[in-house]
Amino acid sequence: KGISFKQVEVNPLNKKQIAFSKEYKKVPIFVDSDGKQVNDSTVIMRHIERVYPEKAVFEKEESKKENETYFLNWSDDILAPALVPLIYRDFSSSWKAFAYICEVSNFGPITKQLIRGFGSFIMTMVAKKKRKALGVKDPGKHFELTLAFLAKELEERSFLGGDRVNAADLANFGVLKSVQTLEAFSFVEKNARVWNWFIEVEKAIQQGKRETEEIISNF
Repeated sequence: KGISFKQVEVNPLNKKQIAFSKEYKKVPIFVDSDGKQVNDSTVIMRHIERVYPEKAVFEKEESKKENETYFLNWSDDILAPALVPLIYRDFSSSWKAFAYICEVSNFGPITKQLIRGFGSFIMTMVAKKKRKALGVKDPGKHFELTLAFLAKELEERSFLGGDRVNAADLANFGVLKSVQTLEAFSFVEKNARVWNWFIEVEKAIQQGKRETEEIISNF
């Protein structure tokens, strides 16, 4: 949409960067230019669409809204939870997953190592509980089956939005993009249909960025 923004990485141990949020202590949190706070991914997407309607990503046709909403919920309720037992299946995997923290410049070197160590331990425990709650014995197989469902839904269409990328595509793409540097992403690459869809969504995003840059440069 061409909206400028500042990304703030939150320390998962003390969460001081979101101390202003009195009740909601998770991420993501979006704070608009007028100070309005909006919580949670899909809610944030809908808010941005409402306030910045240019280059719309949500469906306008009633006949397509139901399918879009289904896959928006699916990304939150099925796809993202399926990744937790996989990327944090043991301490070694969790340690690799937390490598991103070393690239965050606003934390000092000691803080980075503390976050990585404690975060890896905590998320290994969280993944263990999640695996039990989901009844998952083999996290890899579970994620593989989750992707198989997505592939089946994409058999007769280019995107979840049909012939164009919509909010459902962006939400599910975002979940998978977040683990692209981890071993878990190999499951995406092995699923030919999902991998092709992932590439095409990324191309569409890059094309959208180029179009926005051209518009801005003309002013």
